[in-house]
Amino acid sequence: MNTVLLSFLLVCNVLLLVVCLSLVRRLRVWEYKISDTFREWITAPDEKTPSPLALFISQIGAVVGGQCGNSVMAAIRGALGGTQKGANAEAMAEAVEGDSKLGLVQALAPKLFRRLNKNPAALAGLQGVLGKLFGGAAGDGASSSRSSGGIRRHRYE
Repeated sequence: MNTVLLSFLLVCNVLLLVVCLSLVRRLRVWEYKISDTFREWITAPDEKTPSPLALFISQIGAVVGGQCGNSVMAAIRGALGGTQKGANAEAMAEAVEGDSKLGLVQALAPKLFRRLNKNPAALAGLQGVLGKLFGGAAGDGASSSRSSGGIRRHRYE
């Protein structure tokens, strides 16, 4: 009985050894496949063609760089827009102080006046139209500059 049990244990150990060696062989094959795939990924096929990893990093860099550029440009546009609004408000206040007809438009049509505040070119055009419509009143300090039909212009820096 002892010999049968020992023989059985020996056969089981041999089978276990065969299974372990088979697994080790398969692991080595997988290791070679993984390392070959990794080498193909990081090495360039030739001198003129970049590796797939280099292409991937380049594409990621382009996307990230583009997003950063868009963010910076949006911040700059926002800052410039605020500066332009301040300049427009200054020009509007200066124009209203110098022309009583624009003060009348501000009092009678505030929505129109707010639109003019966003567009100084339209303000200059409205001044010209009002100057032609009403002519130059004797008491208007700004009428002398418009008596020849010219439009008052503002300089922005």
